Amino acid sequence: MDMINYLLNFVLTALATGGAVVVSQYIGRKEKDQACNAASQLITVTTIISSGIMLFVILFHKPTLRILFGSVEDDVMAAAITYFVISGLSYPFFGIYNSCAALFRSMEKSHITMNVSDECFHYHESDLSIGRMRFSSVSLKFSPGTEK
Repeated sequence: MDMINYLLNFVLTALATGGAVVVSQYIGRKEKDQACNAASQLITVTTIISSGIMLFVILFHKPTLRILFGSVEDDVMAAAITYFVISGLSYPFFGIYNSCAALFRSMEKSHITMNVSDECFHYHESDLSIGRMRFSSVSLKFSPGTEK
């Protein structure tokens, strides 16, 4: 299952990177309108392709897994189907995130994606007391001057 996820993540990342290269060329030539048009096309194409992959996964998850894994126990197949469908639902979001992150790098504003990641981390950290405890114990474990 992870091989499929890695492959699709690499495809979506390559698409985002390629689109960002085109946008960067327009930015470098000071052609703002063309850069905006290329960025819009990148987001649109990424959304269409990743949504198509998601629909494929949702509609054909059982035959795809049967082809890839053959006959396995029913419990294993049920778990694989659940994992595959949930992963499939994430592909459009992952694709759009990758495209936006690549575009921000093209505009020399990579700090935006870093701030978003930081905010997500702090949201989960403050929302889940268990997460806070885990983070605290990990930070103490790896703090300078603590030997274990």
